[in-house]
Amino acid sequence: MHSFDLRSLDWRMFALPFLVLSLGACQDAPPAPVSLSPDAIAGWRGQDSKSGESNRGELGLPEIEAAVGEASTPACNEMRRALGGGSLEVLLPCYRETAELLAVEALVAAEIDVAAESEEFIRENPQRAARYLLQAWMQRSRQTTEADESEIVAYYETHREELRRPARRTVWNIFRRHGETPENTRPDEIEAYLRQLKDAFEQGETFSALAREHSHSETRLRGGLVGNLNEGRLPKRLEKIVESLGEGEVSDPVPVRGGAVLLYVTGVTEGADLSLNEARRQVRRLVIAEKIAAQQQLRASTVEVPENARILSAAELLSALEDSPDQPVLAVEDLELTGERLLRLAGLPENAAVGSLGEDAKNGLVELYETQLQEKLFIHSLRQSTDPDDVALREEAHQNLLEDARTRVIDWHLRDEMQSRVDADPAKLKTYYEDNLPLYQTPLQFTLHSWDVPFDANPPQQMQRLEKLRAQLVAGEIDLAAAQADLGGEVRALGTLSLQELANEIPKKAQEYLLQVDESGYSVPFQQDDALHVLWLEERHEPRDESYEEAAEKVRRDYLARFRQQLYQDVVRERLQNAGFSYSEETLRRLLTSTAAP
Repeated sequence: MHSFDLRSLDWRMFALPFLVLSLGACQDAPPAPVSLSPDAIAGWRGQDSKSGESNRGELGLPEIEAAVGEASTPACNEMRRALGGGSLEVLLPCYRETAELLAVEALVAAEIDVAAESEEFIRENPQRAARYLLQAWMQRSRQTTEADESEIVAYYETHREELRRPARRTVWNIFRRHGETPENTRPDEIEAYLRQLKDAFEQGETFSALAREHSHSETRLRGGLVGNLNEGRLPKRLEKIVESLGEGEVSDPVPVRGGAVLLYVTGVTEGADLSLNEARRQVRRLVIAEKIAAQQQLRASTVEVPENARILSAAELLSALEDSPDQPVLAVEDLELTGERLLRLAGLPENAAVGSLGEDAKNGLVELYETQLQEKLFIHSLRQSTDPDDVALREEAHQNLLEDARTRVIDWHLRDEMQSRVDADPAKLKTYYEDNLPLYQTPLQFTLHSWDVPFDANPPQQMQRLEKLRAQLVAGEIDLAAAQADLGGEVRALGTLSLQELANEIPKKAQEYLLQVDESGYSVPFQQDDALHVLWLEERHEPRDESYEEAAEKVRRDYLARFRQQLYQDVVRERLQNAGFSYSEETLRRLLTSTAAP
């Protein structure tokens, strides 16, 4: 066996290849890191967009510490989770990520006219300035408003029933659908199939795995998870079954429209009344909130309304919402509220037929309008006030708004860089679509009609007649047009709606009755807003896989969201490298330990 002395090797045999490799590396080598001042923790070089000249930036401990509290980087989030704030070794990664974040923001800001773009954003979003002013006032009010013990006790005694902890359960399901044709519809086979799945669960299979493989419901994509449900959220028949299940128990197969379902319960929390001590913090917040609302209402009631303000009566409001919801229904100086926005705030679709709403819904719209009017008059008062506290409040709100606008503008430019990376590799997008095909399906949809019969002088008798007509509809003896001709009312085509659209189109009570519709397609008659109703489920549209072309834009957005952190890190790494970013942990340690020393 030979031994070699590296010092004896002829270096010239490596010289030419090494030189060639070195020259090749130098062509693409990033700029050398910048040198730092003695107390600088980070530094970089950039280029001013206006002058085109190179410039340098540095960060000291004060700048980084001022930003650490708001930084939401992974290391900073971990630092906040650390018990007691963590050790120096926990702090250091957060400080580094914060320095990198500040450096990248400075580099982007130098390349664009960040002030001009921020001002443009503020001009295009006038309501945002009002919101920041209101938020600043609310924050100040929460800091200065107190609730004493007598107020807390009085509120608790008055609202004790409302302070009850509701029963809560996490509900999962496995749904199996009957065959598509009557001859293939075998409820006994579906029930037997589900019993086999229940047996598999009891023998050790996880419910989520069984749901992903066997369920016909769209909840299979979440392992069968329906959600964390408080009491009152499910139809009564299903809620009774869920309530009877203990932690980790699975029901027997339950017949539902179109098939049968297994229900699985976890996270069981029984309902209970809260003692004063248990409710104290919540009650204190509620008392303070009531006091703040009273202050706001009092101030709004005393403000002088501008001459050019647009304020509608209840009748004018409902008419405007019906005829021209895209127009402002409320205006105080530059603070406007369109009818569409009011409808959205009320949880109604923008094209809601206001004239056909019940009286309770209409009254709710009027009350919401009055709340919005009070808020805008209050903001107008803050803007016009010469009180020194209000002047300082306006300045604080404006600075917060400017910082928000600056951050948003910089984020948009970074997001554009991230998106360009995504668009540069369409093959990755196609692969992502193929790997996540279950996410790209058309939604479950329902083609619905609603038969609405206003109360007459004898609603119980009406209900009896409606029930008989519904039985004839189920038996196929008459159609909906004949039933309407017999009893009257109006049949409305609600269109084809997804579950999300359904929540906006019909009240919660109607949604619950729709979920109970059996194979006949007709709900049982129910009362809502001084009228009787029957829902006709004309057709149920099952989900289908979307083609890549149909889903392309959603795939693009999802890919960016899924790999956002990685893409962001790639953009940041490249920018910092090109800027010759330097970072001195040694300086940071020295400054932190010297600051902490007595």
